[in-house]
Order: sequence, then structure tokens, then C-alpha cells
Amino acid sequence: MASSSGVSSGSTNGGIRPSRSEDDLEEERKRRRMQSNRESARRSRLRKQKHLDDLTNQVSRLRNHNNEMTTNMTVTMSLCISLEGENSILEAQILELTNRLKSLNNIIKLIESMEVLEKTFSCEIDDLNNDFEEEDYCNPWRYPFAN
Repeated sequence: MASSSGVSSGSTNGGIRPSRSEDDLEEERKRRRMQSNRESARRSRLRKQKHLDDLTNQVSRLRNHNNEMTTNMTVTMSLCISLEGENSILEAQILELTNRLKSLNNIIKLIESMEVLEKTFSCEIDDLNNDFEEEDYCNPWRYPFAN
């Protein structure tokens, strides 16, 4: 919009008012600046909203992940407790079987030693039986070492 005076100095000199076109230009600059500021504020709000949405989504994902991990940990702990119980049972069985094996080995050694003694003493008993007759057992005064 053109001014009626047609003179534009661009600044105020000695109380002279700027022309109407300068006022219009300044008003236009203010409007553009305000529009630019509004647009910038709108973009800033959109960025802020997008950032907030991203953070909300991240919180949701992290909560879901946390719930999954908690569930996995609970299952793992249950399995661990179960395995510890089973391990205790197996350890008790090992102890029992080890003791039984030791007992059986001791019985085997006893039987083997008895067999050795039987072989040793059976020869001596046979020798004694050959030296004495049955009537000698009934009459102990007849033993040669008794006199």
C-alpha cells in the first residue's frame, strides 16, 4: 500500500514520522515474523509431541520386556529349585549306594577269607580225623597227650 506523501526516509529524523509505506512494511515484517514464530512454535510442539510419543512407546516396550524377563526369571528360579531338590535326592542315593557297595565288598572279603580258612582248616581237620578213630573221641583218657 502506497503512502500519500510518497517520501520515505527509512528512519525518523527530528520527530518526523515515517511514511505510511514504511509503517506498512514494518507491519508486514511483524506479521511475517509472528507467522514464522507461530510456525516455529508449531514445529517445536510437534517435535516435543513426537519425542513424548517416542518416550511413551519406549516405556511401554521396556515394561513389556521387564515383564517377560520377570516371567523368565520366575520360571528359571522354579526350575532351579526343582533341580536343587532332585540333586539332593541324587546325592542321598549316591551316599546310600556307596555305603551298600562298601558293605557288599566287605561281605565278599569276609566270604573270601572264610573260604581260605576253610581250605586251610579242612586239611587240618581231615588230618586230625585220620589220626583218631571214633572211639578216641568218646574216651578222652586215651589221648596220648593226656597222660
